Amino acid sequence: SFLVVVVFLVQFLIPQVHSSNGKRVELITVQEAGIPDAPPRHFEAERPLAAGPIVEVVSPQNGKEYKSPLPVEVRFLPRDGKEIDLSSLKVELLKLFTINITYRFLPYASKEGVTMPEAEVPTGKHTIKLSVADITGAATSVLMVVAVK
Repeated sequence: SFLVVVVFLVQFLIPQVHSSNGKRVELITVQEAGIPDAPPRHFEAERPLAAGPIVEVVSPQNGKEYKSPLPVEVRFLPRDGKEIDLSSLKVELLKLFTINITYRFLPYASKEGVTMPEAEVPTGKHTIKLSVADITGAATSVLMVVAVK
């Protein structure tokens, strides 16, 4: 009977946590979205890092408006054959202060990138900073601007 319980858990409960037709991910909460944005150019002073892996944001595209839920797809491409260090992944919502939302991305992240089929994002324009490094510690960070109507 223990085996039956384990099989039940593996078959029915566990896959739904990460399936696209199961639970959607609340990427940004309504409370977080309500926090004032940082003053203009506050984060532009930080030079974007680009020494590490190539980070290609497939979706959401900057300048495009989306309806929630929306797909989030980011590709990580090793530079000079240096393996990606997934433990270096850091994702932050840039508001008046930064909010670490990395843990919301981790179940959808691999060394190839991030694939999140249904991300719940409140109406508005949100800036997310995503950083990742390779095994030598060389890092790249990109800004994703998510506009939701």
